[in-house]
Amino acid sequence: MEWLGKEVLHITGKRAAQGISDCKDNQIVISAVALDLNGGCEVFDPKRLLKTGSLALIDGKITTSAEVTGDRLWSPRTREDRAFKPYQ
Repeated sequence: MEWLGKEVLHITGKRAAQGISDCKDNQIVISAVALDLNGGCEVFDPKRLLKTGSLALIDGKITTSAEVTGDRLWSPRTREDRAFKPYQ
């Protein structure tokens, strides 16, 4: 898929992730599997997606669900906030 002159790559699965090691400045890479890429692309991997939530490519910019919904009790931004804390 192409968006604003950038190639958007959606990497699905471990096997597909193993097949990519380099990327270019004109690419946006989205992956549910951790990636270690060489190059200047923008990467949305599990660590970054945990912070941003889902992505929408609308009106010439990348909008994240975190930007739209903010920090909510049922969907906190950080993993530490999501950790179970027993009642004291």
